[in-house]
Amino acid sequence: MGVGGMAQGRKPAPKKYAAAVVPLRGEDVPADVPAEREPFKVPACPDHFSDDAREVWVFMCEHLDRVGLWGAADVFKLMVFCVAVADWHYYRRIMNDMDGRGIYETRGRNGWQRKNRPEYGRMKDAEERIMRIGSDFGLDPVARQRLRLMAAGGEPEQGDLLGSLDTA
Repeated sequence: MGVGGMAQGRKPAPKKYAAAVVPLRGEDVPADVPAEREPFKVPACPDHFSDDAREVWVFMCEHLDRVGLWGAADVFKLMVFCVAVADWHYYRRIMNDMDGRGIYETRGRNGWQRKNRPEYGRMKDAEERIMRIGSDFGLDPVARQRLRLMAAGGEPEQGDLLGSLDTA
């Protein structure tokens, strides 16, 4: 090890890395740095969506835009959410045509057995996707409370999350 300590070596050329340096408060902002981001524009509904998925897309885009929980990174997740809701509606309609029952009975070698219909399993899978992705968009009470706390400028502690829920 040399005499100079650990901070030896060539120093970077200031001009080469100037674009990567974020100016601190009070410093002049270079002219090539944009002052503000452009607002996010809601994309058009994908062409391959079913009618049910299109309805969900329009509703969710309006809702997310109104509450300010919308960005370019959320588009794909919203697409998956809309398709999951459309799938759930599709399989729910099939179940309604079968008297709403997701179980049927069959006789096997061990006697009568109750089995789930394949449509019921697919409907439950869509339901799980809806619940999982919907919480990212604030569509359940705990997620809404978490988003409120984050919007207020704080990150809730583990014990404070349930204590700060509205009791009314």
